[in-house]
Amino acid sequence: MRLDASGRSGIPGNLWLVNVKRQGRLFHRSFFDNAYGGRDSAFTMAVAYRDALLRIFPPLTQLQQRVKIRSNNKSGMAGVSARYDDNRRRLKAWVATMDASGVTHQKYFSVKEHGEEKAKELAIAARKELLTLYRDNKFVTVNANATQAAESAFPALLNEGANQEGISPLSPMLRTTRMRTRPG
Repeated sequence: MRLDASGRSGIPGNLWLVNVKRQGRLFHRSFFDNAYGGRDSAFTMAVAYRDALLRIFPPLTQLQQRVKIRSNNKSGMAGVSARYDDNRRRLKAWVATMDASGVTHQKYFSVKEHGEEKAKELAIAARKELLTLYRDNKFVTVNANATQAAESAFPALLNEGANQEGISPLSPMLRTTRMRTRPG
């Protein structure tokens, strides 16, 4: 993004701004024209920085997004949740859920009918079955250009994840890489 402005002191603050968000982390850096020898040089450096971030931190695939366990997950399996009665006192069911192609698929397993443990096991098995049925693995991106760039840079990631139980939403490189996000 290009910002052309003046600071409080009246000194021009013309710059290129890079913001990349990956897996909940925001990478932000400013490239001031005067620090890089002009508008074109600052732009070249901003693009290089953005491209380096995108190479190091590829977007998630749909499969990775679908198996990512949220912080509020109580079942231990992404897409499996407990349903309680209206007073939130009594567990009614375990539910397997998956959004695929704009449709939400849900399978309910009654605790009254199956018992708590068996209902949970059935919901986990149903969720694994849904993962197998909807394997249309694509990148989770915001626009067609980003999708095309990710597909050409990271084709192997789309073929990853044959074993649903063993897949990690973050590759080992993403879990261990520490990157400085501020200049200086």
